[in-house]
Amino acid sequence: MALRDHLEPEERIQARCDPFYATSLRLVRYQLTKEGELVSYSAYRRIQSVELVRKPQHKLMVMGTILGVCGFILYFYWGLITAIPTFFFGVGIIIYGGQGKAVYYQLHLSDMTSQEKEIWRIQIRGSKDFIAAIGDITGKRLVES
Repeated sequence: MALRDHLEPEERIQARCDPFYATSLRLVRYQLTKEGELVSYSAYRRIQSVELVRKPQHKLMVMGTILGVCGFILYFYWGLITAIPTFFFGVGIIIYGGQGKAVYYQLHLSDMTSQEKEIWRIQIRGSKDFIAAIGDITGKRLVES
């Protein structure tokens, strides 16, 4: 079966960001896998918001911690004045890494189950226009940072 077989006769695709499709009637996730088709639907009225999910960059935070500790030790034990910028640079890297990297957009639906939460994760790459199209269709400002 194809995606068209899962749509109503009057339903039209208005935007897409594989495997997600915004149709004239609902939001559809259609994906072909080795096991077969995975198809999920959501009515637009269930959509509450879209959240940009960030994950901390732990490697950067560890590197910043090492730089900060080294700068602290070099300044207080050996009196190196150049260690002060090293300390502050390390602290800056810790803060930057803690802010995290954008990983995906999470679509929030009313009465959403944990299984649905995994299904409605939208990849970052190429999805801004898709999310804007959903916002236009629903008449809501969806994106939360």
